[in-house]
Amino acid sequence: NILFKMYLRQRNKPPDFRLLVFSVILSVLLSEVRTDTLFKDTVVISKRTLSSSDSPYLVEGDVIVEPEGQLVIESGVTLKFSPGVGITVRGVLTADGEADNKIVFTSAGDAFKQENRTIRLVDGPTVQQGIIQVLEMGKWRSVCTNSRNWTQSDLQVACRQLGFTGGDWHHWYEHLNDTQQILFQDPGCLGHERSIENCDLRKRKMGSGVCDHHPNLGIRCLPFHNTENRAVKNHWRGIKFESAPFSKRLTAENTLYVSYSKSVLRHVEVINAGQGRYKN
Repeated sequence: NILFKMYLRQRNKPPDFRLLVFSVILSVLLSEVRTDTLFKDTVVISKRTLSSSDSPYLVEGDVIVEPEGQLVIESGVTLKFSPGVGITVRGVLTADGEADNKIVFTSAGDAFKQENRTIRLVDGPTVQQGIIQVLEMGKWRSVCTNSRNWTQSDLQVACRQLGFTGGDWHHWYEHLNDTQQILFQDPGCLGHERSIENCDLRKRKMGSGVCDHHPNLGIRCLPFHNTENRAVKNHWRGIKFESAPFSKRLTAENTLYVSYSKSVLRHVEVINAGQGRYKN
């Protein structure tokens, strides 16, 4: 508005003066439009530094840091990755941010919010396996099946609802957490349903009392997102380390060698990662 009023005041001035004023206004407007710096390096074979003055960076293709390469990222730098794109580190990645000026790895596009879930996995070794729990009457309850186990179709629907693919029985877990159990025998899924709630509910859960002394059902999904999972539509692949260099140091009063990575990730935020190709 201020620039527009300035231009109006110069309408009665000579043409050359008006042109000069218009050029100044245009240059100011263009300086306020910030564009992302395109990071074009697909292979890093020497030391490459990403400075905060050129941030944010847009990464449109996979980046490989070769064994002889080093990618250095300064504090305050933001890298935005296209869907499915990521960094593979075979050399050294130095991302040493500060507590009040962090380095951010995120997606270039807006990420969708995950739908409200009514099932989840807990107490497992990875995010895609563990005890299956269902949300019943506002409380999370671990599932027991008594003598009627879930079929392959039931497990596949559960993994689809969680946003993954696959679906297998993993383990019978002892009930060690503080949640209540609930009997959920044979959901009766055919395999095409999007959630357990869409299966044959006539065979549903019966209650918690009959779960006494029965273990919890543990399932395992494949570590790949389901294509119907809109929540990861614009997610990038993430950072993968492949035989990256390390050093060994003596510890425990010089009696034990411990491996330390030569890469550094400190005060770094990784947002909207976990979708893309398993291999480059």
